Amino acid sequence: MRARLFAPLALLLLLAMLPSAQAPPKHAVTPEDLLGMTRLRSVAVSPDGNQVLYEASRREYPLADRPVGHVYLVPSAGGPPRQMTASEAGESSPAWSPDGRRIAFVSRRNGPAQVFVMPVDGGEGIQVGKLKVAPTSAPEWSPGGESLAFLAVPEPSASEQAEEKESGGVEIVEQPKDLAQLFTLSYPEGKASQVTPGEYNVSSFAWAPDGRSFALVTAKSQLLYDNMTASAVRAVDLSGKTLAVLSPKDGPVQGPPRFSPDGKSVAWRFPTRGLSLMNGAAVASADGKSFRNAAEKLDLHFSQLEWAPDGGSLVALAQEGTRSVLRRLDLSTGRGVPFYAPAGVVSGFQLDRKGERLAFDFSDPSSPAAPWAARADGTGALRLADLNPQTGGWLLPSLLPGDHQAGGRFDPGAHEPGHDG
Repeated sequence: MRARLFAPLALLLLLAMLPSAQAPPKHAVTPEDLLGMTRLRSVAVSPDGNQVLYEASRREYPLADRPVGHVYLVPSAGGPPRQMTASEAGESSPAWSPDGRRIAFVSRRNGPAQVFVMPVDGGEGIQVGKLKVAPTSAPEWSPGGESLAFLAVPEPSASEQAEEKESGGVEIVEQPKDLAQLFTLSYPEGKASQVTPGEYNVSSFAWAPDGRSFALVTAKSQLLYDNMTASAVRAVDLSGKTLAVLSPKDGPVQGPPRFSPDGKSVAWRFPTRGLSLMNGAAVASADGKSFRNAAEKLDLHFSQLEWAPDGGSLVALAQEGTRSVLRRLDLSTGRGVPFYAPAGVVSGFQLDRKGERLAFDFSDPSSPAAPWAARADGTGALRLADLNPQTGGWLLPSLLPGDHQAGGRFDPGAHEPGHDG
């Protein structure tokens, strides 16, 4: 009996004396590593702020030649993500319904790209109607949830089809054609309607809070030069009739437009000089009678503007030095007060309806883009999912001493305008 007891005890003692297993050495990043990464495509917080949708795509290299994306749901306070979609064709562009009970997304699971809607508590996505055009933008719910809007290139007319046949399929690259238009899709009936008349190209849009009109960014053609140098912001009704041109004149890239909570104003970003430095924050009345640059006192490059729920300020994402800084742009004073500046890049953000929760896409030198959430003042930041845990075995740069990741503390005084933090 003693011999039987002694044998396992001796084995345990021997194991305890052995050196602990060493972690495998880190390796330099290879092209194959990069091709196999999971990419974050979009992040959207629910209207009540309690949940976050994100789209993540991955290429099964070397078996697949293109990435396939799926939609995931995760609590904004943290928890295990839940995969909502799983078709072989993939899904993209998830959007919350206004009541937070449904999700719309785009998929080619049944052939050409179509809009699908599924309940947030689970179930199969149901195709809404049968579109003859392929959405080129994410679908956006109307404020009342009775329809969705999206951009698409209309079917070619009979004359265009005849012209293409006569040319033998030869395309003149610099010729204005295939102008993107605004469409609506009734829910749940699935009736599609073209809103804009086809006289200009639409590059972005926003619903008015009452659901009776849109703000658009338009240009005379789909050509990059026209959209870069001669865009305009306009308001149109549901029939596509122009109600007002909101930008004082056609100019460099303007948009995307955002209605104020009361629907009386529209904001967008634009360059006050040159073509690429988005240092202007336009605020125009929805009837086109007034216009001003709310960021005239600042010298920042804005990558996104959103209205705060009170309508008295804009939440602005600016790229300052090597990091992103979120600021509250007070419309009465013109001051841009910073409240969140992690040591990395915030590629996009979204506020919930009450302005209490913030969801965003964040990356830094040592970690690829991942979905994060925080309180609206930037505190309590939390990474919601690690999309690429394998990067722990890669040789990557480290943050400098004193820097912090998205969840760290923040000194607002270090990020006044003009200070490169």
